[in-house]
Amino acid sequence: MSYDPPVMLVSASSRQSGQIMEKVRKMARSLNLEFLPPPPKCDGFSLANGAEIVALSDNEKTIRCFSAPRMIVVDEAAFASEAVFKALEPMLLVSNGTFILLSTPSGQTGYFYDQWHAEDSPWTKLKSSLECFPRVNLAAIEATRKTTAKDVFAQEFECKFVASGGQIISLETLRKCYRDDFELFDPEYHLEGMD
Repeated sequence: MSYDPPVMLVSASSRQSGQIMEKVRKMARSLNLEFLPPPPKCDGFSLANGAEIVALSDNEKTIRCFSAPRMIVVDEAAFASEAVFKALEPMLLVSNGTFILLSTPSGQTGYFYDQWHAEDSPWTKLKSSLECFPRVNLAAIEATRKTTAKDVFAQEFECKFVASGGQIISLETLRKCYRDDFELFDPEYHLEGMD
């Protein structure tokens, strides 16, 4: 049996990790794959070819023991901590593995927001709308729109990065104001009495 680097499923909590692992198990069963015991002290399973699928919660200290994963999937990545991304990124340097972030937005801060809006980004970005999903009832969507705050609906159902409550100007608007040809502080300018 040859060793296959693990596939890691990372979520914000143990409960969420368990949920995403159940979905993966269901998918594996539908493919009639043979399940073997999980790696020691892990929620997950192994396959006959040596592949390991493990589910982990957002804890950078407990995630660090894994090396060279084939794939890392972070569920609800906008809600994951910065520390967990710092622990995950180096693992992929050895394996040159795939890094997938799945999420609805959560404001205009954090790793997911920064990666989505980064210029010259190495990421492939895929965005979908409610109308693309035939299993979603459009009448239910419209009913939800009427009972949900506009900003909350935009973020949860339209994948928009909405400014947080205390933010007066969105970061997108602020970025449009930046100019490269203007120096904010003139080095020749000195206030009297200041060095």
